[in-house]
Amino acid sequence: MNSNRGAEQRTLDFVREDDQLLPEELLRSELTDSASVDQPALSVISTDALMEQVVDPANLDRAWRQVKRNRGAPGPDGMTIK
Repeated sequence: MNSNRGAEQRTLDFVREDDQLLPEELLRSELTDSASVDQPALSVISTDALMEQVVDPANLDRAWRQVKRNRGAPGPDGMTIK
């Protein structure tokens, strides 16, 4: 094994030292975008319609087939079928 492992610090290609901003410069209003109420939401589906899609028999069948294909292994949330 190399005893210098991890000793070299690399820099990212898109960051140059002379372009770095100080934290107080990052807070200047001309560098930030405000949230806009003029733009519509990404999804305007109601929660009732969303629940209808969740409990749709075709969706439940597709989800169950995925669970069976994974043999009940936990997903990203760590939940199993047991």
